Amino acid sequence: MKAEGLSASGSGAQDKSRTPYFREKLRLRSILNCCRLWICATCVGLSPPAWAGKPCIAVLYPQVSEPYRVVLEEIMTGIEAGARDWSVRRLPIPEKDDSDKSRVVPADCRAVIGLGRAGVQAATPFVSRLAVAAGAVLIRPGESTTIPTISFVPSTAALFVRLRHFFPGVKTVTVVFDPARSRGLIDAAAGSAAGMGLKLRALEARNLSDAAVLYGRVLDESNPKTDAIWLLRDPSVMDSGAVLALVLKRAWERKLFVFSNQLTHAKHGVLFSVYPDNKKLGLHLAELVRECAKHDCSKRGVMMLQDLGTAVNVRTANRLGIDIDRRHDPYVDLVLPAN
Repeated sequence: MKAEGLSASGSGAQDKSRTPYFREKLRLRSILNCCRLWICATCVGLSPPAWAGKPCIAVLYPQVSEPYRVVLEEIMTGIEAGARDWSVRRLPIPEKDDSDKSRVVPADCRAVIGLGRAGVQAATPFVSRLAVAAGAVLIRPGESTTIPTISFVPSTAALFVRLRHFFPGVKTVTVVFDPARSRGLIDAAAGSAAGMGLKLRALEARNLSDAAVLYGRVLDESNPKTDAIWLLRDPSVMDSGAVLALVLKRAWERKLFVFSNQLTHAKHGVLFSVYPDNKKLGLHLAELVRECAKHDCSKRGVMMLQDLGTAVNVRTANRLGIDIDRRHDPYVDLVLPAN
């Protein structure tokens, strides 16, 4: 009986479906279903970017003590500001860590920034498959690297711009350097000096003893009206003791213009020195690695630091007859001595 009932019902439905009304109803239902499918397909095609979340930048950095911790914190704050619509994940590396560094980077990260030597080493394995940049390292121009790196070494062009600002009459810049350590830097400086109409006089020294002899000669021969002396951040040619004291004493007596790459030198008496603006450095690292995610930048190599603050020793400035406008001078970020 059940079979017969089903058969009878099926026969009635078949007869009903042949009427024009039901045929039209089925046609409209088919069109409506197609529209629904098209709308769903369109939504699926548009929705993945909204669902996928922000692209990720992984920042690999060493766990260090003060004062270096503050430096890294400022750089990472700058990275977060420069990331814009990207997210940033801070991934600390323990001081003693022999584990596989590739495990620490989340799979959804499209870019990696390595800070410090340990951070650069940890970021290097990702070069083949992710955008990678590095910073917060003292690497000189000409040194080999597989990662685009913004060095802590100040841009020579930016340094000479400040020199010309404080000393408009300068014509010659003399620097003592160790060719084994600073040849690339001096080559870059020669180009920067020539572009500004300055003569760079670069004297080679292999150790502190040789450097002391050369500094003595330079201090005696320099013309206070046209010559400036540039001190490098290099322990092979400049220390924080006898050689620096010799330079500063003689320069004070002769009113010679001395400037430096190292902040502590301004504390001791050079007219000005430069130091990293860490937050701006972080911002530009974020911009660099985002650019590297779109275009190949493996040939960028080492880039000297453009993001600089300037420390000025006001006692030395007064000695040299230079009026320092603390509030309005664009190249006075820090005044020394503090009191």
